[in-house]
Amino acid sequence: MMNVSFNCKTCNSSFYVNNIINIGSPSNKEVACPICQSKILVLTSGIPTSSKIQTRRCLISDFLTKNYSHLPLFKNCIYHITSEKNIKLIQQNGLSPYNILKGLNISVTTGGDSSSLFLDNSLRLDKYIHLSFTPWCPMFANKNDLYSLSISLDILDQPDIIFCNKFATSKDAVFYDYIDTNAFDLEAVYDCYDWKTTEGQSRRNQAEKYEILVPTNIPPDKILEYKKL
Repeated sequence: MMNVSFNCKTCNSSFYVNNIINIGSPSNKEVACPICQSKILVLTSGIPTSSKIQTRRCLISDFLTKNYSHLPLFKNCIYHITSEKNIKLIQQNGLSPYNILKGLNISVTTGGDSSSLFLDNSLRLDKYIHLSFTPWCPMFANKNDLYSLSISLDILDQPDIIFCNKFATSKDAVFYDYIDTNAFDLEAVYDCYDWKTTEGQSRRNQAEKYEILVPTNIPPDKILEYKKL
């Protein structure tokens, strides 16, 4: 399996895509930028149809459970942080991308300020629900009345999930359609470190910035717990 890096000339986002191998002879293939959906034409590598190489990725939830469930902080969930004012709506309807709620004239309290909302909109990140691997995110350090929602891990197995190695609005953020263990320090997510040391604190701070972007509604039955922070 090949993991290929691309840079989108339209929105200047960097992202990685796997499954770029073409079964059969080499050919041109369109790759869509996960942020602005611009198409990039690439020449794929050809593999004979008799090859046993599989280009389909395994289920993300299975990968995480198999490799990290033995670590003390592992739980069968990922997280979303939101204002207490949104809880009733979420309990009734689940989570939806902000652009869908805005299009339906549904008012919600967002976690970001006007600048971050502008960035989300300009980068088209408002069409995603933003989740994290950890129950806390430093973006909300100065916010009150917050809830951390535990989301079922199998949400990650649906199509078009995007993983980001830092806050998605960061200029040097890189987007992936899979979990690259060279880019995501999952031991810092799931293991216990001395977070008072420089190394431990640095690794944990970085892990808390990883983002998971989900393009579709998350129904209420996939939200396992509502915890007030």
